[in-house]
Amino acid sequence: MVEPDSADAYLDILARLARQVRSFRLKLGRDILGDHVVYRIAFEPRSPLQPLPSGVVWVDTRDDVIVRQELGFPRSPVPLLIRKFDRMVVERERIDGHWVMTRALMRAEFTVPVPRMGRALEIAILFEDYRNNRGVDPAVFGPARAAR
Repeated sequence: MVEPDSADAYLDILARLARQVRSFRLKLGRDILGDHVVYRIAFEPRSPLQPLPSGVVWVDTRDDVIVRQELGFPRSPVPLLIRKFDRMVVERERIDGHWVMTRALMRAEFTVPVPRMGRALEIAILFEDYRNNRGVDPAVFGPARAAR
């Protein structure tokens, strides 16, 4: 994550986020998992005319990280090409002290057949063999990174 370098940069980010959030209805929930809280944020577009996603995001408060996202588009964002984009799931897990993507799923239907795929696409990707910079000198990534 890139850290803003000034208070003005933080305010700019917050202003943009507030404009985006206004386009959605939100419903908040929370679960207690062991010794920490996981928030569930369900969202859906306020207007049925906007091609925005709806879904649920789970945020682990221990590390302030999104651990799971489920979303789909009630209205296609590209109706001439994609008839239906009804499911996408992304999951993250902490491995060796780093939060990484561990699973991604997606399902979409096209308006016209795509060569070698047909009209539908389902993808499942499992990421499981992570090695974070093992054997790489931190100086390779520059002096600012090596100092951290």
